[in-house]
Amino acid sequence: MTVPPTINIATSLDENYAIGSLVMIKSLLVNLDRSTKINLFLFEDNLDEETKLFLERTWTDRSICITWLCPQTEGRLDNVRMGGYAGVQATYYRLFIGDLLPANVNRVIYLDADLVIDHDISELWRLDVSDCVLRAVQDGITPYAQCALPHMPDDVDATALIPYFNAGLMLINLENWRRENIGDRALAAARTYQRAFRYWDQDALNYCLIGRWENLSPCWNRATLWDAVPDDSYFPYSAEQLVAARKSPRVIHCLCYPKHWHFPGSTQAESRFFHYLDMTALHGWRPRATRFEHMVETLARRHRTCVQLLSMVRKAAKAHRAPARYVPYVFCQFFRYPWTILSVPLHILLSPMHYRGRRVTESIFGRLRKQAPRIADIARKFRDENAVSSKHRCMAANSP
Repeated sequence: MTVPPTINIATSLDENYAIGSLVMIKSLLVNLDRSTKINLFLFEDNLDEETKLFLERTWTDRSICITWLCPQTEGRLDNVRMGGYAGVQATYYRLFIGDLLPANVNRVIYLDADLVIDHDISELWRLDVSDCVLRAVQDGITPYAQCALPHMPDDVDATALIPYFNAGLMLINLENWRRENIGDRALAAARTYQRAFRYWDQDALNYCLIGRWENLSPCWNRATLWDAVPDDSYFPYSAEQLVAARKSPRVIHCLCYPKHWHFPGSTQAESRFFHYLDMTALHGWRPRATRFEHMVETLARRHRTCVQLLSMVRKAAKAHRAPARYVPYVFCQFFRYPWTILSVPLHILLSPMHYRGRRVTESIFGRLRKQAPRIADIARKFRDENAVSSKHRCMAANSP
């Protein structure tokens, strides 16, 4: 399969993920050779025209062709699950990629909006995908299909461990994708198992692509959730791969809530995010939080760690990978943070309920969900503040 010289990039976004997309594409362009051309396909869900214009102005300092696409989803997303882990409707748009992109586009890199690209993406673009549908990174938190999927296809040997990939970064062979009708098959699976799939469009893709995807180095999708894993033996990677991914990640993935643009923080991933944000017109902007929000997030962070550790025990048990090894870490968390003894059981009791019914505990104990600020509002505030400061400088200069 001949690799085209122009790199095709696709991503999905709405107003809540516009800031993430701004930084993701900016970081991609900064680390790319200036002579490389980009075709950027944006699957948008009701973005303001002002937001689109701001994004285009930020990215068009390079050789980039931007195409906005608004998927027509009438009837196609009926009876699929929304909210919760998937978050928004736009996450399903990746399943329409074979229909949305022009027929002459035969390969594409799909990127989630909450990534930070810290390496030249052309190295990924040159990899071979001729014998598979896509290449992706095996998920570090849900490493095997048995940990996530409620059922296996009839022609699959369920006794063997089946690798499970994270769909946040995919190098896709669109010829094979279209030939094998992956989009429609994944949507059908999402409808059939809508109550059982936890990571919905990602579960659907893994269900349909067993044996039809190939692995990438974990450097290409280093998840922030890895920091909460206490034992490296849990990961499906070699020791060398894990050290390289932690020391020099090529792509950083903010998998959890709150996102970098929701809540102030000081991790390595957040520092890289704001490093690239400061290369845009939003230079210097940071999310703000009240003391109460800081307190809630501190409590919620410990709760999330306990829930993730319990989830690790469950997934390790399903994959028959020594679940007892991780139980002491759970009790250690309960001992250090006693309020989780109440919050975690409440979360577990209400989790089987419909998403609307358990949203209260997810908001209080699970994650601090904040509406992302609109890019246009931030830019307008920056213009007003700069205008005021310029006026004060002029007055100071003219004063005797």
